[in-house]
Amino acid sequence: MTYAKTILQTIVVGTDSDQIPSVILRSSISGVVSAQLAQNQQFLAQNDNATIKKYVYIVSLSPQEKSFEVVALLAENNNVNTVRPDNRCYHMQGRHFI
Repeated sequence: MTYAKTILQTIVVGTDSDQIPSVILRSSISGVVSAQLAQNQQFLAQNDNATIKKYVYIVSLSPQEKSFEVVALLAENNNVNTVRPDNRCYHMQGRHFI
């Protein structure tokens, strides 16, 4: 049995909603990958009084990944809002993305 190595990435997403968004990544090798809320939410105390609430997500990506796009999805009432910040595609440099 073999196991693929992965790189764990941390992503911070901000929202002005009381709902917590879902986050997916569209990547060149891994395809569409769902990010999970991190157990350690470092902005939790600040979120109580903040206009923009921040949430920390983690996702595993292939170490061969060259680029990915972050997409946040938020369902409110009968609407699904999708946000892709600045239509930006992040590029991998070693273990970090820019």
